[in-house]
Amino acid sequence: MSYYIVITDLDGCLLDPVTYSYEGGLETIRELRKAGIPIIFCSTKTRVEQEYFRSRLGIVDPFIVENGAAIYIPRDYFIDLESDPVGTADSYYVIEYGIRVRELIGRIRDLIIGYKRYLRFIDRMSIEEIMALTGLPRDQAGLVRIREYSLVFHPIDRVKAAEFIERVRARRLRVVSGAGILYTITGDHDKGVATRKIIELYRRVYGEVISIGIGDSPIDVPMLKAVDIPVILGDRIDPVKHGLINNENLIIVDRRGPIGWSKALETIFKA
Repeated sequence: MSYYIVITDLDGCLLDPVTYSYEGGLETIRELRKAGIPIIFCSTKTRVEQEYFRSRLGIVDPFIVENGAAIYIPRDYFIDLESDPVGTADSYYVIEYGIRVRELIGRIRDLIIGYKRYLRFIDRMSIEEIMALTGLPRDQAGLVRIREYSLVFHPIDRVKAAEFIERVRARRLRVVSGAGILYTITGDHDKGVATRKIIELYRRVYGEVISIGIGDSPIDVPMLKAVDIPVILGDRIDPVKHGLINNENLIIVDRRGPIGWSKALETIFKA
């Protein structure tokens, strides 16, 4: 018998792209939990941001943070992790693929200084500024600044910001943006490597695993390519351009957010 796992982006998928509400997905989450199907967050959001939603939704499964920088695994979740290069943090085992913030800053310190008039890094913003820029409620806005594997900035001068991005990428770092408001600098990794690893860990335990991946942005494509059943919400991912059209299991739902998220999963499990 097949064992299903759901690997999902948050913003624009489980969370509404404007209000950040998950209300429209609650019934589906309850059904998945009742059926014992893991819900694995895979997002640019940080550990503390994802813990915020995990605690409110009662989700206890592993999760992938900061665009694939690390996998956080509750210590009692998988019995055998001895063969994996795991670290520890609080109540988790951690598998890291990213570069920690201090090293990231060290690699581009001169660029940060040289372009500081044209960019605004999120750790320098007030809670009110973050709320105005992102639409996040106050209790979430502060969490955005607590980063372990990435730097986030807002472009003030887009021409100069484009120069900055090009120079950062020349140093073999990655710069991504979901909506063009905030840009994230990370090491040269993406969601795909961490997604493949989490699938491998489940297959060690359960054998035949069918993985479902849900995304709405081009930065989700590496995750979608790593799963058995890729799900695109909305129209921001071109399945032809991004090489997903040949997957016969591809599902496209025309609505982003938790309503589209629930509709996709209902399509899969009621087929």
